[in-house]
Amino acid sequence: MSKPAFYMRWPEFNIQVRCVPIHHNRELFDWFMRNLPTKCVQTVTVCAGLQLYMQNVKMEKVECDWIQEDQPQELMAEYPVGRFMFFMTAGHVANFTIKAGYATEPMPYPTWADVAEEDMDTFVSVANEIWESILQDKKTFHVEFFAAEE
Repeated sequence: MSKPAFYMRWPEFNIQVRCVPIHHNRELFDWFMRNLPTKCVQTVTVCAGLQLYMQNVKMEKVECDWIQEDQPQELMAEYPVGRFMFFMTAGHVANFTIKAGYATEPMPYPTWADVAEEDMDTFVSVANEIWESILQDKKTFHVEFFAAEE
């Protein structure tokens, strides 16, 4: 039986990557999966290092029933590239990042998914292109999340 997964897709690039649960916070991964599909404008974390940032993402189906501070956490500066973390998620809205390079913030956050290893190079390449474009050209990008078929 394969691991549950979802895809993260950038329509402007016609590129997607597969994302899988990690060893802890499986309930957060499952909560996210129950709210798929969803989408938002893609942005970046300008002050905390090279990360993609998804802000005010609609979680319309299932309200958040967990408290961030009660979940196992990892330090942003130490967790691996491709790791997802939640930040100030509540109610029917999620805020999260995916580490794409260095991170400077030594703060703990609940982590819950990884970009699949086989898609890591694609993810890092797209993340770098988005980072440069948002900071230089001010283009708008979108990101969509949908469940992978098993």
